[in-house]
Amino acid sequence: MNEINTAIAERILGWEPIDREKGLYQKPGESGPGPVGPCPDFFFQAGNQQLREFMSNKGFTLEVTSNPVNWEKQTGKTFTARFTRGNEVFETTQPDENIAVCMAALQTVGWVLGGGGLGGPRGKSCAH
Repeated sequence: MNEINTAIAERILGWEPIDREKGLYQKPGESGPGPVGPCPDFFFQAGNQQLREFMSNKGFTLEVTSNPVNWEKQTGKTFTARFTRGNEVFETTQPDENIAVCMAALQTVGWVLGGGGLGGPRGKSCAH
């Protein structure tokens, strides 16, 4: 799942990898000896909130729906995250709200889990 954090940092936020092995990134426009920080874990609230705010600043509207247990389909509680911007809709349903937000956000840049979504040779993902 660290592949997801790496894809969010690089493909969505546009951060430059300084050391993927250690999960260190530099934000765009902060070159030279400027601040280098660890890749946040977007599955947890603080990192996920940062992703939500970034997407909102890019003009996306987020709607999250909690889906109850469905005994007929034998599925547990799930969450559907939907990012919209104009006529564009990016939606996914996952067992965790924050993961649903991450996966829907990644759809906005055409990224697919396990699909080499970072482009070129597959790099190491954020260390956690």
